[in-house]
Amino acid sequence: WVTINGEQCRIVRCMDLWYEWLTVEEDCALKDIEKEWAEEEQLWRDTWVREQKRKESEQQKKDDSKKKEKNVAALSGLVKDSANGQGAPKQSGDATDSSRS
Repeated sequence: WVTINGEQCRIVRCMDLWYEWLTVEEDCALKDIEKEWAEEEQLWRDTWVREQKRKESEQQKKDDSKKKEKNVAALSGLVKDSANGQGAPKQSGDATDSSRS
């Protein structure tokens, strides 16, 4: 109760009127779904973005690991060839190329 212009008036909260006159179905239909779910949707989006970045990072690590393994294998092959006296193939025009003499 409050006094307005010298008269006692009962204050009725909006929520009381809302639930007095609306059914549960009508209440649900009138809710602002966009506003109510905004926080959850932001959380879901943030989680999705983090997960995508994590997946990209894992894929980059796998790719880097494969490149490293390929480079190590190539270097190992060169070292073996060098140890067997084969060395790198000669380029035409090298000073050691005897076919030009």
